[in-house]
Amino acid sequence: MKELSQQEKSHPTRSISWALLALLARVIVGGVLVVLGTIKAWDPVDFLRQIHAYEIFPPGLWMNLMAAVLPWMEIGLGLMLLSGIMVREAALLTAGLLFVFTAAVTWRAAAIHAQTGLAWCLIQFDCGCGTGVVK
Repeated sequence: MKELSQQEKSHPTRSISWALLALLARVIVGGVLVVLGTIKAWDPVDFLRQIHAYEIFPPGLWMNLMAAVLPWMEIGLGLMLLSGIMVREAALLTAGLLFVFTAAVTWRAAAIHAQTGLAWCLIQFDCGCGTGVVK
């Protein structure tokens, strides 16, 4: 078993509170991934349309592959976080996935800005995450 540091011995509630905070974060992120992944997996054609709107991949195999794989990847990572299986690996993959999603949303917002001239704070579109129009 892990030996406690001097700081943990003097403040045992601090290590417990960090553990509870980590568990809470894991449950929230895992739950969100499972729910939103399920929404996308339930209607893959709509998700394919949303991916197409980003104009990152050419129409065809890659776009279809993304629409088929991404929802199940989200569900799998969410279940790993919720169950506590390979948590660090799941968290690292989730962070990478969220980084890619953030870059894609920024890319699309920049394209909308270039086409319409709208201020960034006025740009609204369905990002494809499963929650509808992002404001």
